[in-house]
Amino acid sequence: MRQTFLSLAKSSSQRVQVTTVIKPDNTALWAYRYFRTLQQHNNPILTKEYRQLPDDSQFIEKHYHNLRHYRDLVCGVGGQYEDIGDISELFLRLSKHVPIKDKRNPFWEKQLEQYNQFVTDLVATLRLNGGHLFV
Repeated sequence: MRQTFLSLAKSSSQRVQVTTVIKPDNTALWAYRYFRTLQQHNNPILTKEYRQLPDDSQFIEKHYHNLRHYRDLVCGVGGQYEDIGDISELFLRLSKHVPIKDKRNPFWEKQLEQYNQFVTDLVATLRLNGGHLFV
């Protein structure tokens, strides 16, 4: 499921530059590559100190059931996200649990949409808290 979004930006020479952003088929695999690149370049988004999420962050309330469901899948029942230890490893593990296209399941598109929204919101949350898996 690829979607193409167009954004327009003016460059310094006042020409209009068109940028095409392709939504990846597997958002978790994209997030794995993204955070791995940040780690390799010692990007300041990832800090040694935990940063508190903003008060208006509704991530945990919005995705409480997804957090528990995927925690059991990627960490084992009773495991914790922080046991993984590496943010890119978390997304690599999540990438193996993309809802599979199944024409017999009328809800697979909705499940895929929810999965992608969860992963996208998880990326934003981990950027806000410095990349710490303590959610």
